[in-house]
Order: sequence, then C-alpha cells, then structure tokens
Amino acid sequence: MTLLDRIRNLWRWRLEDGRVYVGRKQGGVTVTEDTAQTYSAVNACVRLISETLAAIPWQVYRKLDSGREALPRHPIQWLLNFQANPEQTAYMFRRTMLANQLLWGNAYAEIERGNDGRAMWLWPLLPDRCYLQRSETGELNVRVNTAEQTLVIPRANVFMLTDGSYDGIIGASRIQLARRAVGAGMAGDQMAASMFENGAFVGGIIENKGKQLSPEAARILLSTFNDKFAGP
Repeated sequence: MTLLDRIRNLWRWRLEDGRVYVGRKQGGVTVTEDTAQTYSAVNACVRLISETLAAIPWQVYRKLDSGREALPRHPIQWLLNFQANPEQTAYMFRRTMLANQLLWGNAYAEIERGNDGRAMWLWPLLPDRCYLQRSETGELNVRVNTAEQTLVIPRANVFMLTDGSYDGIIGASRIQLARRAVGAGMAGDQMAASMFENGAFVGGIIENKGKQLSPEAARILLSTFNDKFAGP
C-alpha cells in the first residue's frame, strides 16, 4: 500500500467514524487547538487573520457556465453581512467561523430554515463536537455530540468551512500539522515562566546532616527538590 493510499484510508475512516487518534504531546507539553491559543504567536495569527477577513464583506454568487454572477439581493447575502442570527452580528459570526476554521480545520454552522425551506438563521457549532459521518444510504451527516445528547444534522443543513483538506470534504487542523513547532514555542514560554517563578537559578549542594539516606529516601528527597525547583 502506498503512502497516498494510507492517507486516503485514514481520512476515509475518520469520515465514517468521526475520530482520529493523533499523538499530541510535543516539546513536553500537550498541544491541542485549545491549549495552542495560550501561545501568543498562535493567538495573534488567528486573531489577525479572522478579524481582517471578517471585516471584508462576503458576496453571494451564482455559478454560471462562463463565470459567476453576483446576487446582492439574495437572502443569504443579508445573513452573511448584516445579521447571522438573533444573538450574533454578521461580523461576529464570520469572525467565529474563520477562527474555528484556522484552529480546527473545520467550521460548522447549523442552517435554521423556514417553512419554505429558505435559510433563516445561521448558528455556529463547536468544531470539536462535530464529526462528519455517512448514513447507510451514503449521504453525509454531521454528528454533534453535546453533554445531553447526540444530534445528527443532514449535511445540507450545515454551512461548513474547511481548510487544508486532503479529500475535499474534511479539513486538516493547522495546529496538529504544525504541533511540533507550536509545542516547542509553548514549552519555551513555560520554561521562561518557571525560571522566573522559581528564582531563575538555584545553586548549592543538598546536604543531609543525619544518618545516611537509604536509596528510597534519597529518591524522595530528590523528587521533592525537583518538584519545587524544576520546570520545562
């Protein structure tokens, strides 16, 4: 089996099962989409890109054989540029979707439709709770795992943004693709913080004035010392 075949099988399995097990600990720290946001470089990049692109008007087009046609009066144009839902402005919706796409590789929003089938509102979904899966008939659905229940939403009722996809369906997380560099940066931040917190430098000799320590007692003493002064 070639490398390309293995990649395809991996993403096909992810599509059907909704899970991928990836080693996430790099540089001595755990790298996830949530923890990566505490690293200033990641946070600044996500904020800059999402806020900049969210400030640009989004245009709805109709695809034509010879190009495309702008539809400024389309109902979706109003949702994307004025009010995405009763609780979010269009700008906040676009910013949220773009940030989720940059971090998790996928951004999801449920489409609330009226009786006529037209989209009324767009409601963002937490990307780490959403998974694509196929039904027995081969149709794509989005499974949303909540604390109370699991919801299955037809793909046609989900507005989705993907980033860096291998199969054109599921996006790849940039954080996981660059987790080694992100982990190294996070570990550097933790090391600097630990140095200042622990006094930056400890010098001297550990001396026991009592009886000779047993190997177990020496291990406990060293472990206690390291817990107090050691860091990343």
